[in-house]
Amino acid sequence: MMINQNLMDLIDVMKGDAVHKVACHRCEKVEATLHCSECSLPLCSSCSDIIHVGKLRSHKVVYSATAVSETKRPPRCSQVGHGDYRTDLFCVDCNQLLCVLCSQTDFTHRTHKILPVKEAGEIEKVRLREVLDSSSKLRMELRQVCSSLDGAMLNIERSTTEELLVFERTIDSIKERLDAKKALLMQKARVGSIEQIDTLRQNREQTVSLVAKLNESVAKVERAIHHSNYVDIMTARVEMERDLLQQKPVTISQYCLPQFSIARYKDMVDGIDQLALEFRVVDDRLPDAVIEASNLFQQKGFKLEKSTYGDAQIVNRGTTAISNSRNWETIMSCTLLSQGLHYWEIKLDKYDTKNGHNVMIGVVFDGAFAMCDLLGEDENSLGFNTGKGTKCAGHDFLQPYGTPCSQGDVIGTKLDFASQTIEFLKNGVTMGPAFHLITRPCYPAVSLISDQQVSLLFPTKIPL
Repeated sequence: MMINQNLMDLIDVMKGDAVHKVACHRCEKVEATLHCSECSLPLCSSCSDIIHVGKLRSHKVVYSATAVSETKRPPRCSQVGHGDYRTDLFCVDCNQLLCVLCSQTDFTHRTHKILPVKEAGEIEKVRLREVLDSSSKLRMELRQVCSSLDGAMLNIERSTTEELLVFERTIDSIKERLDAKKALLMQKARVGSIEQIDTLRQNREQTVSLVAKLNESVAKVERAIHHSNYVDIMTARVEMERDLLQQKPVTISQYCLPQFSIARYKDMVDGIDQLALEFRVVDDRLPDAVIEASNLFQQKGFKLEKSTYGDAQIVNRGTTAISNSRNWETIMSCTLLSQGLHYWEIKLDKYDTKNGHNVMIGVVFDGAFAMCDLLGEDENSLGFNTGKGTKCAGHDFLQPYGTPCSQGDVIGTKLDFASQTIEFLKNGVTMGPAFHLITRPCYPAVSLISDQQVSLLFPTKIPL
């Protein structure tokens, strides 16, 4: 019985078992007939001889075209009953490797875009080269950020050391002056007190002497009066008068108590209590926060560039908007959208629910940005009310539409000029078309109020 080799080859191709010619990894010109298991490289014989010299001569080289092609073949399908088929197809929508049976029997993939893995790999190779270029730029920027952070840390350490040294010297100087002043005032208080005590002691001695003299004169007079001796009475009176006149008067000195200037002292104590440490903001701003590496794989889109009053902060290269204002303010991209299909997402990073609308997401029509404080406040803008889950247009903020949102939710906006619709998605799930007959060019926008922060995202694919 004759074997139909063409049919067998076709079956091998369908299963993914067909032997493919592989170019040498080194020269990329000659077909590879060797495979080094330790280098994991397909090589031609000439390049293998060039590479495997010296210590590399001991590498295990397999002389087999099948072994070479085996290294390039995709793995076999893991689905039950598909083990004879290789996953040589790629579903773009599911981002998944498939075998030919999976692509035909799984209803999920029937409407999806499916490519041969080689074709998908070539597309991804171009995309990965762009990612590598972007990552190179990002690595350079990250090095600059690290350098800036190192400089900032050194500046903080140096400034802290200098400030502490100055503060310590100032406090030491104050302590020295206070100690000197303390010793001086304490000595002055002691000396002054001793002098006043000595003066008062002398006054006391004079007073005691006068009292003794007076007591003696009084005793003489009392005796004369008691004996009714008139001569003695007159003599005692004369002597008493003479003694009192001869006695020097005792002058009692005024005395003073030591007292420090309490009011000024309290001021000084209060001044010490008012000593404080503050961290001032330096003029040298560090680079904006580093964009996450996952952004390298996002599709490139627009960025947030301006706000109604200029109060909102726009950082991370236009991908993050922060509002601390008490008034509504709209942050908008400068990219005008007028045709085709567009999709972007807003992540609710910081979500304060104090206000009624919380965050408004939508578009501003061309020429109306300067008048737009809040999306949906007139016919020149449209928005989705994340606080109420309603859609907003013409100053009607409560048109029934979707469900309220919370912090961490991701709200997608799909603008399709072909179908003239705007559709909003919550965490990847559509809430249905919100607005129809969209023909005017418009700008992507978001309205924020105090304590709100959002991030602009571009997923790798547009949801169906």
